[in-house]
Amino acid sequence: MSPRTVQGARWSCQGTGFCCRFHQLGPVSAAEVQAIASTRPEAWWPAAAEGWLLSRSGPGGLVHELRKVDGHCVFLSEDNRCAVHARFGAQAKPGFCQLYPYQVVEDAQGVAVIVRDSCAGRLAEAERAAPMEEQAEEALALARAHEGVLRWSPEAVSILPGRAEPWALWMEVEAELLQALQTSTDGAGSVIPALRERLAARLGLDLPPPDPARARLAGRAVLLALDMTLSRARQQEQAPSPEEAEFAAELHQRVRLAAAAMEAGVALDGPEGWERYARLCLAEGLLGKDLHRLDGLFAGLGLALITLHIAHASAQPGTPAALARVHARVARFTQNRSIREVLRAAAPALRDLALHAPV
Repeated sequence: MSPRTVQGARWSCQGTGFCCRFHQLGPVSAAEVQAIASTRPEAWWPAAAEGWLLSRSGPGGLVHELRKVDGHCVFLSEDNRCAVHARFGAQAKPGFCQLYPYQVVEDAQGVAVIVRDSCAGRLAEAERAAPMEEQAEEALALARAHEGVLRWSPEAVSILPGRAEPWALWMEVEAELLQALQTSTDGAGSVIPALRERLAARLGLDLPPPDPARARLAGRAVLLALDMTLSRARQQEQAPSPEEAEFAAELHQRVRLAAAAMEAGVALDGPEGWERYARLCLAEGLLGKDLHRLDGLFAGLGLALITLHIAHASAQPGTPAALARVHARVARFTQNRSIREVLRAAAPALRDLALHAPV
């Protein structure tokens, strides 16, 4: 059976080098360390002369990562390309580098391949990018070669606090939701209510009627928590590099712009093509199981809405490609460990946002 992908999803590398910035650059296996070391990188790459590998003790032994210089991978060149790739080919890079931005998940219905939301290439120049179904087999082969297949088989799937559904039933519901997302023509602001209605009918959920004012209040609470966290971090901590400090300052400004837009009642809508991107984000979040990683499905839907709102409120110019590039940066920001803890604490507000959208 061919790997499943989201209908209409496309991706091509845009060469921004963002995947080599701000991420955890590992793990790098012992065999990969040895392979790179055998090329004597300090002899052909000046930045590697001061070291290119970081190693620390972990539960299973040494854990290796590539060293960062000014917030980016030591092997990132000035043209935003990988020096290892340029000199020795893609297969010479560590496995996690080769696999990014693909995410491969195996569940009861087979294998699914999505593009991670921290990569903007899934929308940029979409007309010329290759459809994901044409890349899925290659992505699966890479994931299997580098032990990168995520297996998802919980006993039950959390929907709301105190409400979980058997895994087998959820897989049926997920297929219906994916079909709805891939065929809907509704704007981004109305797609969440449509999903909520389907969930209520399919699972017999007794959900409150939508309350846009309450949704805005919940959204502002989440944005305020992020604002306060970023304010404290920028005042108390020394950033590892000027580039990372600049990234934190940029996201802080975007969060504040989003809070102001939500206060003013700005709807989650945008230029032609933006609603398609929003639906694609939600579909890939479902298929790749990202919507389940926070604190239940509705909290995950709320987080998806917040990241879309931040991108929409702060992207200039307002084109789908520009919005996608900003959304990738916002998504990367929310994956930070400390920010993730803030979002977990804000799960009740995120649930309220999804329960009472549109925003």
